[in-house]
Amino acid sequence: MNKAFGIVLFCAVVNIGCRGGGADGQKTAEAGRKAAEAAHKENVASLNEMVALMESITDETSAAAALPKLEKAATRAQEASKKLQASGLSEKELGEWFSEHSMDAVTPSLKLRDAGIKAMEAAPKTAKQLSEVGKKVGVGVVVAPAP
Repeated sequence: MNKAFGIVLFCAVVNIGCRGGGADGQKTAEAGRKAAEAAHKENVASLNEMVALMESITDETSAAAALPKLEKAATRAQEASKKLQASGLSEKELGEWFSEHSMDAVTPSLKLRDAGIKAMEAAPKTAKQLSEVGKKVGVGVVVAPAP
């Protein structure tokens, strides 16, 4: 009888541990949500910075000045996305989290697309490079060949 009880208890403990149950599991899930939130805020801030930089482009000179800053902001956004994926949330939790927070990133992404189009029109010789920066963060715009 004691052996059977021990096996059942062991299985219960292992099952809870695997599911992330108990106080440790709750702490881990909370830490994952906090990490996801921080990464998401960093991503949205990087996208908003890219929008402002694209909006500042009025000609080839301003495009050349903005391009290195855009590259850095795009890299920060990519790193934030990787941190979000590595936040420790389960696939299900991550899916739920994205469902709740996806619109926060959609708005700056749409603004980035629109600002990118205007920037490419203002600086057609730099349009391909600007488009490549946008693609790094999932905002692609088809570029016509420069005149």
